[in-house]
Amino acid sequence: MNRSATKHVIDAMFYEMWNQQKAEVADQIFAKNFELYYSIHVLKDIHEFKALLTHWYAAIPDLKHTIDDYIIEENKVVARWHGEGTHLGEFVGIPPTNKSFYYGGITILSLQTDGKISKAWVYNDFTDMLAKLKEG
Repeated sequence: MNRSATKHVIDAMFYEMWNQQKAEVADQIFAKNFELYYSIHVLKDIHEFKALLTHWYAAIPDLKHTIDDYIIEENKVVARWHGEGTHLGEFVGIPPTNKSFYYGGITILSLQTDGKISKAWVYNDFTDMLAKLKEG
């Protein structure tokens, strides 16, 4: 897979799936047997992942992610990014706070030869973000 095609997949993940809130993009960019590892959970089901996305969309309707930097090396991508938005709906058990927040992270992706993402490891300061939302 060439660099341009890989960049297109990464842009689709951040700017279409997350920022434009198009959960269906996940079907196009993730392999059927993908695995997603992040700090609080492991997902191995596209339907569960899309449900998670719609939960984020409802709770933080103005959420925007920006890619700050990325490295593409053969079938691996490392992206450093940040997200920001306003907590307007119930989110992981936290009632709406109307608070704005910022969080950042790094995602490591492994792509198959067809360009679909087979594995993703997400490292972020999500725990800090939740603590800030819970503060009175």
